[in-house]
Amino acid sequence: MLEKYKMSMVEVIIILLVLFGVAGAVFTSIQNERDKPAIETKERVIETTKVFDVKPLLHAMHWRETQFSTIMDGERGSLGPYQIRKPYWIDAIEHRPEIGGRYEDCMNKEYSEKIILSYWDRYAKDCEDYETLCRLNPGGPDGPKQQCTLQYWKDVKNFLDKQGKV
Repeated sequence: MLEKYKMSMVEVIIILLVLFGVAGAVFTSIQNERDKPAIETKERVIETTKVFDVKPLLHAMHWRETQFSTIMDGERGSLGPYQIRKPYWIDAIEHRPEIGGRYEDCMNKEYSEKIILSYWDRYAKDCEDYETLCRLNPGGPDGPKQQCTLQYWKDVKNFLDKQGKV
């Protein structure tokens, strides 16, 4: 019965090369998926090839909210270096439940940044504009349209200008 499947050495080599090629393509595909930036980064991924850096904006917002102070239990029930309020946190967690955690975790800067990135992803998914993103924070989903968020943006922009980031 096995004689029915006899192959030449060339045929065996070709089959092995094809199998290795397929395995290599699968491995490369898995590796590329794993290496894609995730929400945890301080960069927003626009499409899959272009990266919009929000690190300077986050830094300026941190300054605006707490002046980099270690006292981070704020007014009106906000927490942490970015003074995140509970409804904002809930919106972000509903959008990206994999972030997990508790509202009190907003006292941690890195955790707060995950919350902010999730919130921005929910309400300004493809936005590449610092002003729009910034004004979402004090004003919620309609923040960029609200007059009352302009001063917040001006403060942040002034800080960015002094840092040479805008």
